[in-house]
Parts: sequence; C-alpha cells; structure tokens
Amino acid sequence: MFTGIIRHLGTLETSHAEPDGSIMLEINAPFSQNLNEGDSVAVNGVCLTVLSHTDTIWTCRLMAETIVKTTIGLLQTGSQVNLELPAKVGDRLDGHIVQGHVDTPCAITDIASHGNDRIMTLQPPKEFLSRITPKGSVALDGVSLTIVDVTNDTFTVSLMPYTLEHTTFGAINVGDLVNMETDHTNTAHWLSGTVLQGDKRGTALGFPTANIALDEHSQMPKEGIYAVRAMIADDPTSYAGALHVGPRPSFEGAAPSVELHIINFAPRDLYGEKIHFTPIEKIRDVKKFASTKALVDAITQDVQQARSILMYH
Repeated sequence: MFTGIIRHLGTLETSHAEPDGSIMLEINAPFSQNLNEGDSVAVNGVCLTVLSHTDTIWTCRLMAETIVKTTIGLLQTGSQVNLELPAKVGDRLDGHIVQGHVDTPCAITDIASHGNDRIMTLQPPKEFLSRITPKGSVALDGVSLTIVDVTNDTFTVSLMPYTLEHTTFGAINVGDLVNMETDHTNTAHWLSGTVLQGDKRGTALGFPTANIALDEHSQMPKEGIYAVRAMIADDPTSYAGALHVGPRPSFEGAAPSVELHIINFAPRDLYGEKIHFTPIEKIRDVKKFASTKALVDAITQDVQQARSILMYH
C-alpha cells in the first residue's frame, strides 16, 4: 500500500525490450542501497518489483499488462520518475490509500496558472468518470491529489508550488499522458448537473430549490426524497440538503424533476452553475398531498430529518 506522497525522484537509466515482449528498466534512486530483492516500489504510481539492485540503481520488469495499461513503457532514458516506497504499519497517512494498480492512462488537456498554483484539466476514458468525485482523491503518476471539479468529460486538480517542485509535475505539458488510479476506498456515489430556471414553486412554499439537469454520466436516482450532501462548483463548502427526485403529483401537469433544497443556504442566483451531490439516505417516497399546508408540513419534516441524518455525514 502507498499513500501518494512523493518523497523521492528517480531517473530512468536504461530501458530495453526482452524477447518475450516485456521491458527491463534500470532506475537510479537515492534509496537503492537499502532495497532488497522482491521489494515493491511505486514508479509514477505503478507498483513494480525489485529484481536486483546496486547502491545507486535498481532493476524491474514490465509485463505486457503493465505496458498496455500504463505509461511506464513510454518513458525515455533520462526521464525523471516519481518514486514511493510502501507505507509501513504506524506510518502517517498524509495522502490517501493508493494501491499502485493503475486504472488507465489519462490525457492532460489544459494547464492554467492560478496565482502560484496550476489548475490541470484531464480527460479520462468515459467509463472512469463515475469513479471521480468532486473534492475526492485521485492518484496521478503516483501523486495523491484532490479533485477540484468534474464536468461531462473532464476533471481538474490543483497543483501547489511544493508539488510542482518535488514531483515530475513541474515539467508536465498539455498533451502528456499520466497514470490515473481512482480512489477505490470512496464508496460515495456523486452525481453532477447544471442548475436550470424552474417554476419557483419551492420558493413560493418557503423552500427554494435548485432545479438540476443531470450530466450524461450521472445516473438518475430512484424516485424519492433524500438527505444529500451537495457541493457547488468552485465552492469548498459541503452543504446539507434535501433532494426530490421524480414526479410532482401535488401540482397538476408538473413534469418530473430533480430539485435540491440546500439547508441554511444564503439565497443567491445559481442558474447555470454546476452542482455535485451524493444521496446519503432516503427519507420517504414521493406522495401526493391534499393541500398546500400538508405539502409544506411534509417538506418541513423532510428538511428536519435530512438535517438530523447529515449531522453524522
């Protein structure tokens, strides 16, 4: 197990293909003399096995699966690499749990400066987007990073000066591929969507809601009322909320909707903004109410119940 905190950089000294299709690498590392045959080392996020070593160089072998599913086989002699030794029992977990089993290479599509930081945009294969959650963790070339935002087909991370100086990201460019390992310990299922203009019925009832059009990679939850955690793009706050999914039988002719009431939220215009949310617990089924008062009473109870549920989430 690794943590995604890079303490060492190494240099690829040699790379040569074997008759069986594998690739042998020799890597210069500052800790080489302390290694043993059979030890594991993460190289740009890929867990590799030490076959032999000297005081300065250790050797490993890339199998066909590793060559196909990572960028390690593309490295050129002289390339710098991120190196991490496995965590030991009792070590601090400063990043997140990283297995060293890369999911896929991922393309960098944009790098923008933001003060001294850099915001990096990446485009993974579509099938991996559902595993990427705003403010969650991801390992890129072995570096534990926090996800800033997620769109229909990209996500962003922020690189601080320390990370740029102490990892290979200081020399990264648009168009480069990096190894991506999603956070397999994250069991929350986050959904994303854009806030659209609604009919303001919630506001009239005293519970303003954000009407959400889900992104194409977000699967519609089952009908019901839910306690949810929600985040607004570019806002680090994790909000408590009550979510309605499905028909609105109390309003004749009203279309089904996904509507989010954010609890204790200072009113402001959210139209066009991106919202991310994860259902924590279902409160009840969708019901038709005989009067406006009965509906307001039910929503009041929903919000109170959501607040209680989310005290511990």
